[in-house]
Amino acid sequence: MHDTFGELQHLSPAPDAVRHRVTTATATDLRAALDAMGFASQDIDVVIANFDELMSSEEAVATLAAIVHATLAAHDDESVPLPGYYVDPQCCDLHRLLPLVALAICHEDVEAHLAQRGVPDSVIAATSRSTAMQVTLHKQFHGSLGVLSGWWQLYGQRGGFLEIGGLHYHRIILGESPLGPDRWLSELEQERFGPGYRVGDEAVAMHIPHGADLSDEAVTAAMEEAGSVVRRFWPSEGRRIVSLQTWMLDRQLRSYLAPGSRILQFQEHFTPTGLHRHDTPLTMQLLFGARTADLDAVAQPTTLQRAIIDLVRTGRHSHWEIGTRILIDGKTRGHE
Repeated sequence: MHDTFGELQHLSPAPDAVRHRVTTATATDLRAALDAMGFASQDIDVVIANFDELMSSEEAVATLAAIVHATLAAHDDESVPLPGYYVDPQCCDLHRLLPLVALAICHEDVEAHLAQRGVPDSVIAATSRSTAMQVTLHKQFHGSLGVLSGWWQLYGQRGGFLEIGGLHYHRIILGESPLGPDRWLSELEQERFGPGYRVGDEAVAMHIPHGADLSDEAVTAAMEEAGSVVRRFWPSEGRRIVSLQTWMLDRQLRSYLAPGSRILQFQEHFTPTGLHRHDTPLTMQLLFGARTADLDAVAQPTTLQRAIIDLVRTGRHSHWEIGTRILIDGKTRGHE
């Protein structure tokens, strides 16, 4: 079994006050927080049913306290290490439910932190409830209760990302942040694109959660709202761009999809950089539910699925392309 607890041993032990908060949390507190976060009642019941066993494990309590401490401490100090880890979807309930309990314990503090930083109530609510979708996806993919990409949801609890208009945004430093694009423009291209595109410039990365509305109107509205929220939550004087890396920007899809299709309209919101990575298995996971799907067994594939099937069968790859657009065209610092 994957050692989730052991993987988190790098986190600093929690102060006594945080440990006390964890050990005094009640099932009633947990239920109220999970309900506010939009969890289904049957999922809440499962968490509550396992809560006493979780809290009876010293190892689980110490790990839970360390996660809560790393999450809340980041509200004042963003350099606090991110509690990133992997939870085996087939492991015991205690491991899989750990991030759910941590998220619930942090819930009120997180909402208060975002409100204090000027984030609108609607964005706070959407960010808080984003975990419920990841729980649904975990059950869909693995048949068990847990959080798909639980580390990402904990990152959000730190104030790491905001859900605005159904899309996730988080602050990055171009060419430096590990959660940014996996490659960046050459020096010549940075000069060509201008301020906001240079290594070391502050930018905003965008991610597309499952079920996001990618209609032209919805994306335009989300971008406009994001510009307003980002100005308040992550203030900066310079021009800032949005960077997105996704299979949806793969320009190969233009050979398969109708010009008016939603994905091709979505591509028009971004300027191609010409940069991409190959990641056909991840695209297949998202479109077929498995990284190594039996393509011959796909019944009535959609036009989009047929496009990926053809790429695979002709020896090509799904491209996760990097696109950009200007989010805030503020006062620029010029070239040093």
